[in-house]
Amino acid sequence: MAKSVYLSLGRFDTRAEQSTYEYKLRELATEIRSGHEIAFDQVDMDRLRRQKIEVDSVSDAGVLRYLLRVFFPGLLFLLILAGVLIVLKLL
Repeated sequence: MAKSVYLSLGRFDTRAEQSTYEYKLRELATEIRSGHEIAFDQVDMDRLRRQKIEVDSVSDAGVLRYLLRVFFPGLLFLLILAGVLIVLKLL
């Protein structure tokens, strides 16, 4: 997976970085087509592997807890507001 990410434009945020890397990718594609083995930058490969390990370490429960912590106050406010409006309509 790290090699796949290494060979994609998606690893860069800005269009300028992507344009610069696009030229390098074309060179790598030429090497692959000619049957040569690609020399991956080991520092980048190690960084990509570490990032994958970090992403895999995040549990679904942790993400759900975070989303609840972010959106629960707003949902609670809307429920209280709806309750108040219902009570005021009944009066």
